[in-house]
Amino acid sequence: MSTKKKADTPKTPMEELLGATLLTNAKGARTPTKTALQDKDLVALYFSAKWCPPCRQFSPILKEFYKSCAEKSKLEIVYVSSDKSIPEFQEYYGTMPWLSLAEGVAGADTANIKNVLAKRMQIKGIPTLIVLDVKTGKFVTSGARDDVTGASGNAEQGTAVIEQWKATEAVPIEEADMSAGGGPSGIMAVVFYILKNPIYIFGLLYFWKQFMKYIGKDDAGASAIEDDTPAAPLQHDDSEF
Repeated sequence: MSTKKKADTPKTPMEELLGATLLTNAKGARTPTKTALQDKDLVALYFSAKWCPPCRQFSPILKEFYKSCAEKSKLEIVYVSSDKSIPEFQEYYGTMPWLSLAEGVAGADTANIKNVLAKRMQIKGIPTLIVLDVKTGKFVTSGARDDVTGASGNAEQGTAVIEQWKATEAVPIEEADMSAGGGPSGIMAVVFYILKNPIYIFGLLYFWKQFMKYIGKDDAGASAIEDDTPAAPLQHDDSEF
């Protein structure tokens, strides 16, 4: 009798990227990643969070897109959360009909998976929607958010968008051009970072209060100087009538 152990089955590209299991709802129901995506052609990674206003605006648009054309076009979406707590994640993910990384599942190492994904996909802001080829794990597009918005909830346009993604030549993630990624930039990126970290708001309020006190003292000093200034002599009007 052979004592050799059966060789481990190689992981699929999606298992390598997303972990062994995915959530199917906010109550914690799980499914194997391999099973969930085995009949899909594309997967869209949705980087989002409840605290982000643009995310809350885009999520209903994406939800309508998903319900109208994703299943028949063999597209799946996986939520990659930037929520600040498990209850916040559960509340926000509870509004979504697609899959999610195994947030809050013991042993899933979800935090590390998210960090690796964010780094490899060069995520600079949210919401961002990045499409990958399921079978190879290769990159298709990082401009999917604009594509979905442009479909305007029209099922035919949505299907055409997915077919366009399928026709796009996929490339290794490391060679991909991520410049079309979503999320705020510049001043807006700073604003959303502050919103995510409220302690900075209190800091800004404190400095503003101190600044206003300083301005108030400066104005009071100027008024005192003006009060001590001798009145200017009256000017006589020498013009003739």
